Amino acid sequence: MTRVIGLDLSLTSTGIAYASKADGLIDTAAVKTLGRKGDTLTDRAHRLGTIVGHLAEGMAGFKPDLLVVENPSYGSQHGAQHDRSGLWWQAVQAALRVCPVATVAPTARAKYGAGKGNADKKTVHAAVKERYAGEGLPIKTNDEADAVILAAMGARHLGFAFDVGLPDAHLEAMAKVAWPA
Repeated sequence: MTRVIGLDLSLTSTGIAYASKADGLIDTAAVKTLGRKGDTLTDRAHRLGTIVGHLAEGMAGFKPDLLVVENPSYGSQHGAQHDRSGLWWQAVQAALRVCPVATVAPTARAKYGAGKGNADKKTVHAAVKERYAGEGLPIKTNDEADAVILAAMGARHLGFAFDVGLPDAHLEAMAKVAWPA
């Protein structure tokens, strides 16, 4: 059975979406963590470990053929860039132990989801909820919505698109993904 995981990493609410060829979009999850400005190095390392541990557990049970992750937003001005970078690398390393990994730029993720590469999180979330509402999954957070987009892109790449009828403007984003060889 062909399976894919979409992963939208965040220090506060990592979104994960699971899809399979047999069942389409199966599940979504959000891994919530809290951090504080004065957290110790140990606190920060534990936080990253919690997120990556949840991902590793999900991969072990689901056994994906591909994981699709959003690239870091290099122009982002949010805090904790160093921790976010560490999280990204730890998650990618954990995934590569299990399956190939594809990376998607934030603009390509937005374009696939909402048809515009500069669409904001709220617009993408609304488009994803509308498009995938028939799947019966609650898509509660922006991070879960982004993970669904990434899983849908991976599913399409592996030959089992569950979002048929997607407009060409959205599909243009597929050419901008770094697919594994």
